[in-house]
Amino acid sequence: MVKFRHFLEKFYVAIIFVLLYLPIAVLTVMSFNNSRYMKWGGFTLRWYEDLFTSVPIMEALRNTLLLALLSALIATAVGTLACVGILYMRKRSQSAIMSVNSIPLLNADIVTGIALMLLFVLVAWFSRKKGNLAERRWLLHAGMWCLPLAYLGGQAGWIVAEVGRQPWAIQDLLPVNAAVSSLSPQAVQTTFFIFLALFMALLFVELRIMFKAIREHKAE
Repeated sequence: MVKFRHFLEKFYVAIIFVLLYLPIAVLTVMSFNNSRYMKWGGFTLRWYEDLFTSVPIMEALRNTLLLALLSALIATAVGTLACVGILYMRKRSQSAIMSVNSIPLLNADIVTGIALMLLFVLVAWFSRKKGNLAERRWLLHAGMWCLPLAYLGGQAGWIVAEVGRQPWAIQDLLPVNAAVSSLSPQAVQTTFFIFLALFMALLFVELRIMFKAIREHKAE
């Protein structure tokens, strides 16, 4: 049983890495595809030839590298001076400055999500400290509802984005009727059921890990 549990945990981590890096590998391989679609049409370098012979793209690349170099030089100089200044600050001022400096590293969505999470954790911590966490059913219900609502919110955002930009797949560049895939319905169905089986397996492993943590917590 212990070996099977360890296998599930390793399998879970392996699947996560596959989901993260497999699209990158597929994109790399398909960049040498002679076909415009996902069907393999032979090896070619013409997409890279088009890339490096495109005047607008090369100008954009040159401007990007120039801005990156100048930004790196300026950021290094200013950052070095700031580090020296922060090093000789008092500890309280140093902590405040470091906290403020972390804000630009995060985008607005993440900041909002973390702020709401911290608010939720703070309320739960105070409730547990007072010994009435189990009595606050609204807090427990809110915690449970956060799981599906976050997923539904993300999916709704994609649906609104996809529907709202019709009839363009890429705004003002690629209409939807020209972006229709040549894949057969059977291939789409097969892909769907593979993803369904994969995420059901991930759900099973996640539930096993969660229930294991709950049992260990009760044993303590």
